[in-house]
Amino acid sequence: MSLLNPAAPRQGWFNVTLLGFAHFVSDFFSNVLPVMLPILAARFSLSYSQCAVVFMVFSVTMNLIQPPIGLMADRFRVNILMPLSVVSGALLACLLGVCDHLYVVMLVVLLAGLCQSGFHPIAGAILPTVTPVRHEEIATSIFIAGGNLGFAVAPPLIALYIDACGERALPWV
Repeated sequence: MSLLNPAAPRQGWFNVTLLGFAHFVSDFFSNVLPVMLPILAARFSLSYSQCAVVFMVFSVTMNLIQPPIGLMADRFRVNILMPLSVVSGALLACLLGVCDHLYVVMLVVLLAGLCQSGFHPIAGAILPTVTPVRHEEIATSIFIAGGNLGFAVAPPLIALYIDACGERALPWV
């Protein structure tokens, strides 16, 4: 067994739920940047247009890399990249709270976009293999709900956390 060809995960609701939770975490941390933009704007005296460029770097990177990763996931078992993308994307998103130079922010945002791009295509390839037979619809709903919930709760939770602890404490999330 190699890293590029691990054994297929087992079918079952535990793995479906685990994928839904991973989707929650992935989408939660992919929504940290919008909360941080006003803080970054104040820290680096960025205009609205410059903030849009920062967000565009993240979005374009994340979305343009997903199709090639999806093609790779269709051909090879690269399941190990999925948890790595969630963890590395989360860590990079949290580093935005301590970046003291705009070039470092742009590098972190670029790398976070690259890391976040690894989750969805690989998780989409894994979901059908862990879904119990004849339960594809509910399994897909659990997976999608996890991501939607993570994306929805991130802004208020991150904002409350930053308000209570400060943006420099963001890496502790």
